[in-house]
Amino acid sequence: MVDYQVRHADQAVVVIEAIKLLESGYPKLCDAIWVTYSSEQIQLKRLMQQRGLSETLARQRVFAQPIKKKNQCADVVFYNEGTLDDLHGQVLSQWQEIFPPS
Repeated sequence: MVDYQVRHADQAVVVIEAIKLLESGYPKLCDAIWVTYSSEQIQLKRLMQQRGLSETLARQRVFAQPIKKKNQCADVVFYNEGTLDDLHGQVLSQWQEIFPPS
C-alpha cells in the first residue's frame, strides 16, 4: 500500500514514518533514510513513563529493535536525548539544508 501511495503522490516530497522501515523492504522507495537514536537508558525511561510499561517489557522492546543496524543504514541520525523541541530543531535544520527557505 505504501509503495502505491508513494508512486502516485502529487507532492514533490513524501515522508514515510515507519518503525519497521528497514525490515519492510521500503528503503528501496526512499531517497534518504532518517533515524532517531536515543540511549538505552532514555528509551527505557520513556517507555516506562509515557507508555506505562514495566521495566521487563520496556527492555524487551528496546532489545527487539536493532538500532545499530538502523544507524548504519541511515543517511541522517538524529540524537533524541532531549525534548521534542530539541528534536524538532534538528529535523528542521536538516530539512532546510535540503530545501533552503526562499
